[in-house]
Amino acid sequence: MSFLFRKYLKNAPDDEMSQAEASEVSSEEPRDVPPLEITLWPPSPKVQIILIAVAIGLFNLILLGIWAYVLYRVA
Repeated sequence: MSFLFRKYLKNAPDDEMSQAEASEVSSEEPRDVPPLEITLWPPSPKVQIILIAVAIGLFNLILLGIWAYVLYRVA
């Protein structure tokens, strides 16, 4: 695996190189990923995340309202 460190091993013998100089490994090309579409029905993954966040927020708001009502009635 010394081909991974070729730039540090300038004087390494060729028998230690497991990959020839002529067959350089090129980096992987970036894939074309389409942008996320926002569709309401059926909900896209982005809309699902938004709906879950809104539902959790409303649930917390209801719990906060119940807590405030109980504290008001007790005091």
